Amino acid sequence: MPAGALDFVRFLPLLLAGVFVLSVTTLGLSVCYASGVLRTPVDPYMVKYEGATAPTKGQVLAFSSLLPLLTTFLSLVDLVLYFVYFYGPAPLVYYLSVWSLAFLGWCTQAGLWVQCNGVQAEYSGAICFQRRLVLSIGQRPGYPINLSVGIADAMAVVGWTVIVVIVGVVMVAGVEWYGARPLPRRKDVKKVAEKGNV
Repeated sequence: MPAGALDFVRFLPLLLAGVFVLSVTTLGLSVCYASGVLRTPVDPYMVKYEGATAPTKGQVLAFSSLLPLLTTFLSLVDLVLYFVYFYGPAPLVYYLSVWSLAFLGWCTQAGLWVQCNGVQAEYSGAICFQRRLVLSIGQRPGYPINLSVGIADAMAVVGWTVIVVIVGVVMVAGVEWYGARPLPRRKDVKKVAEKGNV
């Protein structure tokens, strides 16, 4: 690394710790969310005219809690690898590949959380099981009646914050990986230039 260059890799443990804390927070909120959804009855109209059934516990937990749980585990493993196994960062390609997939997963998850809560759920077709439930028609329509709107909103906000921090992990790994590439030797550059002049 050139003298005076900023060592971005030192920010990795801070970012991974941030992902861990935010994932644990989201996991707690998602459990409260799942509890509220599971206590909400199915809309009798949907039962009569569409044969709707209540979502299973597995469906609700997969929708709300699976990705936060996986991300909590992944970030914890990466912190252990950093401080216990490698005594520094794991291979940068690992961070680029794994956390890029995590980024795509969280974008999909957060998009579903926004789409399936509130008035959007009514127009989501079979994607969102929330539309089968008895929904509030009060000040914030479209939410299951036994679900706290604040929990659903907080879950989405923290989820998007996780995405921002994951982008930080990928950017740090990308910058460090790009900077660690071997530079072409002067002899090789001269040969390329001579071939171009032929």
